Amino acid sequence: MDPHVTPLTSPSQFIKSDGERAHGHIQNLTGRQASIAQLQQIVYMTSRFSDQILKVMNVSGYHAGDNILVEIDVGMPLSTYKYTSFIVSDGSLIW
Repeated sequence: MDPHVTPLTSPSQFIKSDGERAHGHIQNLTGRQASIAQLQQIVYMTSRFSDQILKVMNVSGYHAGDNILVEIDVGMPLSTYKYTSFIVSDGSLIW
């Protein structure tokens, strides 16, 4: 590349990359939906969390800043005590 043109293109590359990064942060702060890969990881982690969880029925996740706010519906055996289901569901919220 021509040495006289490089000083003109470098600042525009920095502005473009900073703008893209800022756009991503703004989307996360305004509650963008979690990506499919992130939701798949959450489903995997949930299914491995406890033997009491038979299936994961519904998952939704939204960005809250750098974190993801997740709502998960899980299926458990009908014979599961209310106390046990509370302990399992309460523990699965802390990741």
